[in-house]
Amino acid sequence: MNRITWSAACTAVRMAACIALASGCALGGTSPSPRFFVLEATAEAAATAACPEHLGVGPVEVARYADRPQLVTRDGDGVLDLDDSAHWGERLDAMIARTLAEDLVRITGSPHVFVHPWPSAQLEHRVFVRVLRFDTDPGGRAHLVAQWQLAADTAPDRATTFRTDVELAAADGGPTARVAALSELVEALAREIAGALPVNPAGCADAGRAGETESRSQLP
Repeated sequence: MNRITWSAACTAVRMAACIALASGCALGGTSPSPRFFVLEATAEAAATAACPEHLGVGPVEVARYADRPQLVTRDGDGVLDLDDSAHWGERLDAMIARTLAEDLVRITGSPHVFVHPWPSAQLEHRVFVRVLRFDTDPGGRAHLVAQWQLAADTAPDRATTFRTDVELAAADGGPTARVAALSELVEALAREIAGALPVNPAGCADAGRAGETESRSQLP
């Protein structure tokens, strides 16, 4: 009679486990690949001539709960739902900064809006953004809450602090509509930043001065 050693028995068990696992995967199928999304600048181009204002955007910091690959849904009890079928196409902080800068180019009419780290060209102003909330809720509303500081390049330690709190209903609950709504909220933030910039007599598009250091908006 053949004797089976412990080593051979363990090897047989491992092989059986691998075969069972492979069979289970084959029967259950694989998870569908996620779709990837990016924010888009949604502001209309300014009708006036280009403005000579040089503005630096960033750094942009994003709350850690939202700074992840998946789109995030947050309910009123603080529970997060991560959508494994819908991922961001790049790091969220970099994408918000890039989209914000493009919206500011269109709103102000200035081609001189640079994302951090910006080139060595002299800047007139810098805006630092801390995104405190960036998600959608189960009802399909998108939310953006941001604290931001605007400072003249010559006096970066004398920044003025603002707060933006905006929300918008997505067209539907799908990820495409949710991302579109979040893109529009980035535009709303860009408009508030543009409104806080000093009026430039050389012909900048006048977005209007910001009258308050804190505002809350609910878009239709």
